[in-house]
Amino acid sequence: KYVSLTAALLTLLTFSNEVSALSKETVALHVHEIIGQMPTGNCEQRDALADELVKLNPEATIALTEMLLTPSNPDDAKVRYGLSALTYHVGRSNAEFERTVYAKALIDALQFVSDKHNKAFLIEQLQLIGKQEAVKPLAEYLEDEFLCDYTARALLTIQTDDVESIFLKALNFANRTTRPTIIKSLDLLQSQAAAVEISKFAFSSDSNTRETA
Repeated sequence: KYVSLTAALLTLLTFSNEVSALSKETVALHVHEIIGQMPTGNCEQRDALADELVKLNPEATIALTEMLLTPSNPDDAKVRYGLSALTYHVGRSNAEFERTVYAKALIDALQFVSDKHNKAFLIEQLQLIGKQEAVKPLAEYLEDEFLCDYTARALLTIQTDDVESIFLKALNFANRTTRPTIIKSLDLLQSQAAAVEISKFAFSSDSNTRETA
């Protein structure tokens, strides 16, 4: 078992070294060719194409996120399918190294993707495959009025030991738009530490906050 795992890691590292030697433009060209064959007619073909993307990671994920357009643009469908295929593929058992590389690439991409809808899509992917590495990077988006709900769902799904403290901290900086989401999240976590703070909002002048508390 350990021999096979080591061999797998060495293979991935070899591919990683090969990819790092490729130019950004060359990787993007390969990625275009791969997603040009998507969506696929069967699971086997989808997985095979996703595996090709994995071999080009993390650069492939970055290239895909740079290709994202608005969700309403039909040309955006193949890019989203490619990212979704990657999410599904690295989420299988015995793919922890691939998952980690992909998750970290999504986290990096969140820093430069400007469109809020596209950020939300990336957060949704992290909700499906993110673990501890995604928690702190996601926490900052709890302050964003548009992304707060997406982020809360992702953190509640990942739910590492420090998630409760992150929501508690976010409650201190929440506004009338984000506060109900933070309160609901702490309630779902059955946070005893938040009970006193939340009770203060029972008499809030804001009806959404008051009803949530």
